[in-house]
Amino acid sequence: MINLGNRKKRGNKGEDLAVRYLTSNGYHVIERNYLKREGEIDIVAKKDSVVIFIEVKSRFIKQEDELLEPPESTISNSKIAKIRKTATAFIKEKKLSPDEEYRCDVISIIIGKNKTKIKHIKYAF
Repeated sequence: MINLGNRKKRGNKGEDLAVRYLTSNGYHVIERNYLKREGEIDIVAKKDSVVIFIEVKSRFIKQEDELLEPPESTISNSKIAKIRKTATAFIKEKKLSPDEEYRCDVISIIIGKNKTKIKHIKYAF
């Protein structure tokens, strides 16, 4: 049985690492865990004049060769559709201009025993 509390803690750790990565690279985090009927967006950030909707995928591994597929490969087409709908809801709710530039990124994190790898995929979908 999956321990949902432990899963949530791990997800939060991945998101915390993503936020630190983003802020250290000049991004301003606007919101975390934006939740609407349409779905959830892990992080909404802004850099320069671009609003970025970010999905964070993290995996915890015990050994370097344990990972069979990268975390980002688990994002389904239905998840992408939900993120897009939720991003539209965010834009409407916050009354953002349709003329602003928007994009959807993925931050993929592999957390190992001795090191952490972060991959930022811009314009992921």
